[in-house]
Amino acid sequence: MENLTFKMLKTKVAENNSEEKSEGYTIVVNGQLKQLFDRMIKLDGEKYPNYAQIIARCLTNGINSVVNDLNK
Repeated sequence: MENLTFKMLKTKVAENNSEEKSEGYTIVVNGQLKQLFDRMIKLDGEKYPNYAQIIARCLTNGINSVVNDLNK
């Protein structure tokens, strides 16, 4: 697959009952990313039932990979 591109938007999110603000991110699922995610759902809808689950799994796997690399 060629280089995958997608859009990610950064926002500030206010915490409830606090003045603290955290960074929030929105991933736009369209174009190449939508095609890839739709294919993943079609190939294994039980393991990858929807876009949110795919993003969560990719983020978790990516974080684990980076932590493992840093611990080497």
